[in-house]
Amino acid sequence: MRKLFVLILNILISFLLLVTGVFAWISYEQVVSEGRVGGRDIFMSSSYLFSAFTDAKITNQSGTVAKDFNYLSSEWQKNGDLTIKLPTTGSGSLNSYIYNQGGKYYLNLEIKVHIKAYTNINL
Repeated sequence: MRKLFVLILNILISFLLLVTGVFAWISYEQVVSEGRVGGRDIFMSSSYLFSAFTDAKITNQSGTVAKDFNYLSSEWQKNGDLTIKLPTTGSGSLNSYIYNQGGKYYLNLEIKVHIKAYTNINL
């Protein structure tokens, strides 16, 4: 009986977290980054149960990092829905990192979204 109760409770908590994460509004807050001196990451949280931030890198043909983006760099432009626009012309633009291999053009853009779920949830 106890195992059944724990199973039902786990399913209920998972369902509540999923519904809250999907349907809750998104708010923005800036938090000082611990990993970068003087840098900031943009965190978005759904009802303050989850936090998420993104990290983007452009790698060259050999796989080494050619450009590392953060939210304070001039390459990033943010609008209300956290869409990120990168310049396609000028110095340091995406066109600078495109390479030709076998007659095809490639751009290695790696974007990671880190999501943190809070564990101190009171039901």
